[in-house]
Amino acid sequence: MDEDQIDKFTSSALTIGLTGGIEKHREFFGRLSGYFGGEAGVRSNPYYTSGYYGKLSYKDGNNSDNDYQEVGGNTLSVFAGGLAGVEFYFAPRIALMGEFGYYLSYYTQMKRTYKPATGDEDIIDLAAEVLNLCPIPVAVCYCCSTSENKSGIPQRNASGFILLHGGGITFTNNIF
Repeated sequence: MDEDQIDKFTSSALTIGLTGGIEKHREFFGRLSGYFGGEAGVRSNPYYTSGYYGKLSYKDGNNSDNDYQEVGGNTLSVFAGGLAGVEFYFAPRIALMGEFGYYLSYYTQMKRTYKPATGDEDIIDLAAEVLNLCPIPVAVCYCCSTSENKSGIPQRNASGFILLHGGGITFTNNIF
């Protein structure tokens, strides 16, 4: 079989972001402690549809006039949120804990363009802006070993998580 006669799909994508946060821990009663905090960040996610991410290229092995690319459609987001949680140490270095919080996020999706080898480009997905208020997934951690850093602050090293997701409120504005 001739390699030049084979149809080829290629997809490439990159997700990049930066998130920072802080947690404050307070001891309540012996083995029970609580914490609260917040985080904020920015992120760029690639376009996703039908099982592929990012830029899509198609090469027709029999007719190069059928070649095309789909580009753009990345989502840029900015988010901030707060959280609160409790930890119960049922052994000296093992805790059961859970947390809850909310994020406020703003994201905008760029337009997605279809570029054929011959003919005109076409916008296949319009840009959109979204303001979203949604819960942070409730995290329940088990078998959490801890150690103290140089300042005496507990450092968690979780070996398992159960994430429970909730609903949210979304406001959308399509850009034409």
